[in-house]
Amino acid sequence: MQLIASKVFVIFLYIAIGFAANKLRLLGTDSLDHLISLVLNITTPCLLIYSICGKSSIRADTFSNTIIIIVLSIVMFIVFGAISVKISRLFSKKNNDQQNVLSVAMVTCNSGFMGFPIARSVFGQVVLYYSVIQNIACNLYLFIGCMIQLSLGESKDSSGKSKTISRETIVKPFKNVVTIVYICSFLALFSGIKIPTPVMDSISTIGDTTIPISMIIIGIQLGDCNLRALITDKDLILSSLVCLVLEPTLAVITVWFLPLNNILKLTIALSFTYPSAVLGVALAAAEHKDTKLMSEAVTMSTMMSMITLPIWIMVIGHLF
Repeated sequence: MQLIASKVFVIFLYIAIGFAANKLRLLGTDSLDHLISLVLNITTPCLLIYSICGKSSIRADTFSNTIIIIVLSIVMFIVFGAISVKISRLFSKKNNDQQNVLSVAMVTCNSGFMGFPIARSVFGQVVLYYSVIQNIACNLYLFIGCMIQLSLGESKDSSGKSKTISRETIVKPFKNVVTIVYICSFLALFSGIKIPTPVMDSISTIGDTTIPISMIIIGIQLGDCNLRALITDKDLILSSLVCLVLEPTLAVITVWFLPLNNILKLTIALSFTYPSAVLGVALAAAEHKDTKLMSEAVTMSTMMSMITLPIWIMVIGHLF
């Protein structure tokens, strides 16, 4: 419980720094474009390169489990993404773009910054290793599937009606820097290419700044928010409950009936219990969506996770 509380405290500390910087006029909203560009085009690619290429070669006895986690997690993200899109359409007071933003907030999970230390401290090094692998699937969906979700309903057909998915909606995610880095990093990992240690150390240092900068971006956005309205927004509360209660429940039920060993079941189920991913804010901003709403959704789910996460850890630890 103390570990979970400390990780959530750190998250809110970073957000508070951004919030204070906004209020003190040290970093205004005019700085967001530069910070977002830094996160998406430099720090996040470095974080991914280190996460994938910085690991030792995958051993034969864990290779099959690694593939299972990646494939199964991606399939579950696709299913949960479809569910989140359907649920987001119930938010009748929100426009199409806002519904798309909330659908992304519902399906993403902060399984990296919050997940890694919890997995290692509570369940050990083996669960940590598989959590890193699952996070690869999470980020793949974030920068491909979530980009598709953010663009749903934008294009028009010949009659002027909105199309759900267009060709550009599907192709666009594969043109961004993060997706290209993912592909190149996987090729390097499986081909045995090693990056020199000094270069990898530099990449690691730059990548480690991704989460703090992303949190500060959230804080700057929240500097212009009405916090009272935030905690009374029923749509935000419902979307957070989908992220923290419904989807983890579906994940536990899914892995319970699959013929997997308990370590894999525990890792996959645990990875879906975390609050919305902070990188969703940077992604929404890069796509010129409602970053304020995404920031509010991330903050709300993070606050509520203080209650749900300890419960899920105890339940999953008992089941698996």
